[in-house]
Amino acid sequence: MFIESSFQKYESKLGKENYLQRNTNTALYLFSLLYFYKTTCGSAMIKSFKDLMARIPTCVGVIVYESRTGVGVCTISSFVSISVENGHEEVIFTLRRASNTGDELKKLENFSISILKSDQSDVAKLAGSNLPKKEIQELLLNNIERNSDNVLVLNESFITFVLKFKEAFSVRNSEIYLCQVLSGEQTPAANHLPMVYFDREFTTTQSSRIE
Repeated sequence: MFIESSFQKYESKLGKENYLQRNTNTALYLFSLLYFYKTTCGSAMIKSFKDLMARIPTCVGVIVYESRTGVGVCTISSFVSISVENGHEEVIFTLRRASNTGDELKKLENFSISILKSDQSDVAKLAGSNLPKKEIQELLLNNIERNSDNVLVLNESFITFVLKFKEAFSVRNSEIYLCQVLSGEQTPAANHLPMVYFDREFTTTQSSRIE
């Protein structure tokens, strides 16, 4: 795609005839690269960056928070640990830059992120839907409870973290949130598997391990 767009840029700027007259060797080189790209790679093998990222399995996380306006629920992207050093545990995740959830999180003492388990696809779809915020809250009300620290969390999730907002960084249409991990716990049921978002579908990991 880069080769093709580069050639088109040169061609439109100089004109095909003019370009070939000025630098025949370069033109032939670009043509050969473009021919190699189209015949060897092809659309079946070369995907867009978005398609490639969809092929990388990621966990499914849901934020639950309590603010002056009520209970809020929102799915997150790119949940990653930044520091696992004892006493300095930190994670990052992303939200849309214009997210009301992000504005609320910055004001709170704490909030939770629940990593869903494999049988919670209904919760994931609902939390990430375009339904009105109030309707999502009402439908998920039975799935929300207070933990031992009196923080709202999704019940029966795979792992739950209680976080405190530290800093946010804006990148294009997204905002990256750096948060301190206050606590974390895994569901008591050892046979549960985590939900995984892979190839634009909710799935799970395999129970067998690679030796």
